[in-house]
Amino acid sequence: ERFDHKHLNDQTVEFATEGGLNPSVENIARVCFGLLDGPIAEAGGLLKAVTVWETDRTSCTYPA
Repeated sequence: ERFDHKHLNDQTVEFATEGGLNPSVENIARVCFGLLDGPIAEAGGLLKAVTVWETDRTSCTYPA
């Protein structure tokens, strides 16, 4: 929900135009990993990787 159907440069803190990250698929995967890692660890889990798909043939997995 945090990023779904949003203009990432205008509507998210992480990718704000001024000083924010470029919302490339690589950066989106890295930010999502960072957001999920702590809560999953607190629940007793281990987050190994996050994969974000840009198209049906283009994706990025972080960490690779």
